Amino acid sequence: MDIYPSFSSPIPVLCRPKCCKAAYWFSGSEYAVSDIDSSLFTHLFCAFADLNPQTNRVTISSGNQARFSTFTATVQRKNPSVKTLLSIGGGGGDAVKAAFASMASQASSRKLFIDSSIQLARNNNFHGLDIDWEYPANAQEMANFGSLLNEWRAAVAAEARSSG
Repeated sequence: MDIYPSFSSPIPVLCRPKCCKAAYWFSGSEYAVSDIDSSLFTHLFCAFADLNPQTNRVTISSGNQARFSTFTATVQRKNPSVKTLLSIGGGGGDAVKAAFASMASQASSRKLFIDSSIQLARNNNFHGLDIDWEYPANAQEMANFGSLLNEWRAAVAAEARSSG
């Protein structure tokens, strides 16, 4: 809670800024998407889409396709204003870490990742995207991660401008 001074009173006025209440729903969970009480949240993350290490494209496994494609509509039945994000990655061990490191190391593979993530999010009615790369392991990977985030943000903004 932040304290903002009131000009009409010598006593500080306590103000609660608009806050974000977010949670992840994991596709391996025992809970169905319809079990989520989305009225408790401003944002819900649907986890996890996958990074294909051969193509550098984001995919949704066939086992998750039906749940991911209806995720937004399902949670918005209880809370029409909740925003949903497609989360990519997850722990996954050394193979997932290596896939992210490899993808982020080249501009061409970052573009494939970025373009496919935006298309997948749009096709499945998500409001945004999230990356769960655990974790860049060294200074070079961190620099590549920074490049990925900068390029991703620019691509998302450009897509939003063009699509409305």
